[in-house]
Amino acid sequence: MPELLYKYRSLSKIERILEIIIDRKLYGALYTEMNDPMEGYFQYSPDVDRNLVRNIMDSKNKRYICSLSRKPNIGLMWTHYADENKGCCIEVEVTSKWERLEVVYSNKIPTLNASTTLEDILKVKAQVWHYEEEIRYLSSEESTKRMLTVRINRIIFGYKIKTKYFNRIKKVILALNPSIIVEKMRKEDLDYGYL
Repeated sequence: MPELLYKYRSLSKIERILEIIIDRKLYGALYTEMNDPMEGYFQYSPDVDRNLVRNIMDSKNKRYICSLSRKPNIGLMWTHYADENKGCCIEVEVTSKWERLEVVYSNKIPTLNASTTLEDILKVKAQVWHYEEEIRYLSSEESTKRMLTVRINRIIFGYKIKTKYFNRIKKVILALNPSIIVEKMRKEDLDYGYL
């Protein structure tokens, strides 16, 4: 069975949501474009080969990252990334050949050594982000494409979206792709740590 993952989005730029539906692609960001200011940070001792440090730095600047979540009902994700429950959560299956990384949450910045890879660096996030339950997809270094291709199965709208707006956007989505399930999140199904 394919892995189902989730992209939380605001509806403030509805054209972006429509592009995702039409093109079946999600944007991949460079690590410098991500919201965590500590993204891609690492430490190393003075005796580490400078070529290794330079190679990791160069590689970081050439790889695109698409971040997804494991679950569609993470309350803080709805609050932070889906416009305080007025946005949406897109359920996808990844169809690109990008590398899949399970994010590891840690209280320590990764330390570079002779066997450290770029993936070892980019899969680590601070423990404070653990609620995201993140899976990352990483483009190849040769890739010039920033878009991760996906199959969209379902789009869940936040419980605070107005019914009239929900019904309109549902009609548009089904006109674009009638196989997508369109539904509304119920407040009682959100996980804010009390489920």
